[in-house]
Formats: sequence, C-alpha cells, structure tokens
Amino acid sequence: MKNFAISITFLFLFSVCLVSPSYGQAIWLSEQFEGAFPPTYWYTYTNHLVPCGVWGSNGSWPPNYTGGSGYSACALTGCVAGWNFYTELWFYNGLNWPKYSIVSFKGYGDFPLYGNCELQVCTGYEIITCETKLFLGQGPQTYQLDLSSVTGTDPFLKWVFHGSSDESEDHHDLCEIDDVLIDFISDLICTVCSSKQKISLLTGVIEPKVIDNLVNR
Repeated sequence: MKNFAISITFLFLFSVCLVSPSYGQAIWLSEQFEGAFPPTYWYTYTNHLVPCGVWGSNGSWPPNYTGGSGYSACALTGCVAGWNFYTELWFYNGLNWPKYSIVSFKGYGDFPLYGNCELQVCTGYEIITCETKLFLGQGPQTYQLDLSSVTGTDPFLKWVFHGSSDESEDHHDLCEIDDVLIDFISDLICTVCSSKQKISLLTGVIEPKVIDNLVNR
C-alpha cells in the first residue's frame, strides 16, 4: 500500500509538471484590436490637432498589412499636405510585469517620406524614463523583445510614430501593429522537475531556447 501511494504521488506530480499545461496557465496580455479603440488599458497621445496621423483602428483603410487578421492599430499620415505628425500608443495597466516577460507583435512599416515607428519601454509614474528598444522596418515583420531586464516600477509599452505627408498628399507614412502578446515564463515548483526547467504559461510547454536567453545568462 505504501509503494502504491508513492507511485500515485509521483504520477500526479509528473502529470502536473509535464503533461497538464492548465497548471498556472495564464496570458498577461493578448490584444488583436478587434473592438473599440483604444482598448482597455491602451491610450493615445498626439502633439497636433489635425484629425489624421493619430493612432487608431485601421477600419476600412488601409488594409491590415501586418500579417494579422481583422483590424490593426494604425497610424497613417495624410489629410494635411506638408505636415509633420507625431503620435504615441501606450499600453499601461498599473501592474508590474511578471518576471521573464517577452512581448511579441506583428508590425508593418512603410516610410516613403522618411518617417519611423519605434517601440519604447518606459517606467515611472511621476518621473517617466523611456528607452527605445527597436524600430519597425519596412514591410510586414514579427517582432519579439525580452522584457526581463526592465527595472523600475509602473512599466509600460509605448509605440511612437513620426510621419510626414508631401505637398501633393500622394505619399504617406504608415505604421501598423497587431497581435500584441506578453508571454512569461514561470518556475515549476515540483520535485520531479529540474530547477532550471521553465514553462510558458501561454503555451504550456517547456521552451529551452527562451530559457537559455532568460535564465542561463
């Protein structure tokens, strides 16, 4: 009977660690921009008064060029010839990110007038510090950024778009993002699992390449 109980206990621990992804499964952020814009905990800012060149839903134009489906978050210049545009899109929920967080998203850039679009990681509430982490390139691409080294309180993400429109309004700068995801890795507290085994709480599977980057540095 004692050996039987030990076998049952081992089987339960093994199934929790390696078979059942429902253990602690969670998604920190998953946003596809399909509803009202901006979504909850998302905010926009601009330094100009014209009604274009501001982050919003792509609606019926332009199409979603990111490779995602449905709608995207979009900043497109136009409507005022020879104008310089600046707009920001923030994700801020007032909570610190989980340890070993990774943000990924689909992005599209088209900058015939030398505009640009960048992702900044910021911390602070009264005194805000921001650092540019990546620039979106031309065309559709999938981007991924390790957030585990971010220190400080009140962290948030900020996509910043700079754009122009020419005098004829025939050329426009464009930036789109879609399928924004913050995934994170959690320790498995289990006697069967190795102390360095981690599991993605989104996918429920062990991801050694991510672990090499985040844990074994």
